[in-house]
Amino acid sequence: MSRAIGIRHRRKKTAENEARPTQVAILDQAGNLTSQELENDTAEMDWLMGRFPIDWRKAAADEDINSYFLRHCKWRRVKQDEDVSEAKLGHLRKSVDAKGLPAQYILTHVPTQFDGLKAGDNVGMVLGGSGDRFSSALSRRGEEIGAKVFRLPPFVLKEKRGDVEKDDDHATLAVLFLEQPELFYFMRLRDRDAIRIKTALKLRMDAMKARIACGQRIEQSFIGRIFLTEEGRYPEGDIEALVQNELANDTIFQSMEADEKRRQKELEKAVREAPIWEAIFAPIIGCGPRLAAPMIASISDIRRFWVEPKAGSMAVLKAQAEDAERNGKLAEDRAKVADRITKATTPFQVLQMVRTWKRANGKEEEAVLLDQAIAFHKQRHVLRRRALKSGMAKLKKFCGVHVLTVDKNGEPVPKNRQFPRRRVGMVSNWNPDVRQALYLLGEQFNRRPESEWGKKLLEYKLKLRQVHPDVIEENGKKRYTNGHIHKMAMWRTLTKFVEQLFTVWTKLELLQQCRERELLPMQPEEKNPPSQAEGGDASPECDSAVA
Repeated sequence: MSRAIGIRHRRKKTAENEARPTQVAILDQAGNLTSQELENDTAEMDWLMGRFPIDWRKAAADEDINSYFLRHCKWRRVKQDEDVSEAKLGHLRKSVDAKGLPAQYILTHVPTQFDGLKAGDNVGMVLGGSGDRFSSALSRRGEEIGAKVFRLPPFVLKEKRGDVEKDDDHATLAVLFLEQPELFYFMRLRDRDAIRIKTALKLRMDAMKARIACGQRIEQSFIGRIFLTEEGRYPEGDIEALVQNELANDTIFQSMEADEKRRQKELEKAVREAPIWEAIFAPIIGCGPRLAAPMIASISDIRRFWVEPKAGSMAVLKAQAEDAERNGKLAEDRAKVADRITKATTPFQVLQMVRTWKRANGKEEEAVLLDQAIAFHKQRHVLRRRALKSGMAKLKKFCGVHVLTVDKNGEPVPKNRQFPRRRVGMVSNWNPDVRQALYLLGEQFNRRPESEWGKKLLEYKLKLRQVHPDVIEENGKKRYTNGHIHKMAMWRTLTKFVEQLFTVWTKLELLQQCRERELLPMQPEEKNPPSQAEGGDASPECDSAVA
């Protein structure tokens, strides 16, 4: 029996040591809602493996404790004057109390019922945040036992929450999945790859910051010992060289450097193992794992930026196309071109073949109707392409390589202020990690003028200099200098790079969905992409993906 499960992942404890357990809401097919709390990471692992205890019974005097995990049993602290000499050997254990003092505990209850991830379960969680690792583990385990994990963008949850308290998000997720499953994204292997990259990138950045902080402490301590000495015997030579020698001989600093190198290797390994690396980033000269990692980790899932075409217009055009196909007797003469149809032939191509055959064999009226059907399908294709363009614009805005046309008040932006950067009174809502990575990538393009993107950078420099041949001065500032032209050309090149990134990544996603549908014909859990055709459409998404 399938269950809808909502999980609100939390950090377990706050800085003030306040308990913040992960909350789980389970909604069965009968509509019964039950809640559970996972107090620590071990409890999460038990729930993942389906061995989280939810019911207990009183332990018998001769209970065999070896058949249970000790953490699953309930224990009571032995009182000072209590005689436990008759207790079975395994029923006593020594530990420490909340104050850290040694104490003895005796077994009172053993588990009788367990719960956790089961076959057929559908788990709903929030995209990103602290729950990434747990959702990745649930997805991996779900592939083994037949359960599925879906994730919802946080802003959608906020919108759908309404007047319900945030503390009830786990129940909200479970109910929302039953009522509107199309809002959720199915979690797959490539999503787990992105989480591994994100985690490895964070660990590498933490190791780098720790190494820098340690080096600064050593440097300041060493310089302080020199300048604050009372003997007045200052060393001769270059103090900076002495600092470097001090760092080279400090064991803690050296261990931090080694840790940073180890984290860097882990990051490179995680990036190179991701299919998206070989498909998009590896062929780009100048783009290594360190630059690709922030982009892969931050973008994570390209479907987040897709925009659905207008449903009303798509439905009307689809109905008109089906009527034209029916009146044009498409199905009746399909057999006439059966010898030309292969496995790779799309329904849209079949429609064109039948239309051509009808026209060649004197069925002009029916051929005209099929011409109309083809025109309707082409109009639907135009709507899909517009939706893809809108999705591309969303990604460019996320990366900070878009062009400002209006400010936050809806007023037109002057041309000399259209480049997005941090300004007083304006919202800078792009992702800083991706933008920084793109800036560094642009520097690599500049250093490699013979590469594909290096040539595009030079091309844009030439075009911009032709448009702005002279240096001008506005409000006391010089514009269109060589440095200004270089910056303009670099960001224009990066804008085109992001457009290509969106296009290629979208094609890969659509092709992957086509392959999944060949293996599993019905995938209701997959969120429909903007270029996906509904059932019966003569131009399916697989054809659109490679068009």
